[in-house]
Amino acid sequence: MEQRLVGKDEVKRIIGTSSDQTAYRVIRRLNDELRAQGMLTIRGRVSLPYLLHRYFGIREEEL
Repeated sequence: MEQRLVGKDEVKRIIGTSSDQTAYRVIRRLNDELRAQGMLTIRGRVSLPYLLHRYFGIREEEL
């Protein structure tokens, strides 16, 4: 899978919420985790593979 960043609208669709606030909360939480691991992040965007792994247990190799 290509490494790409997703924003609020894609996060809402993937996790199944209609709330912008929930999507932004998810993005912030995941980015906090990534920063704690020494990764660089972009505000309002999150790594798609990381989102899928943390919320659904899907690893990149499984895609």
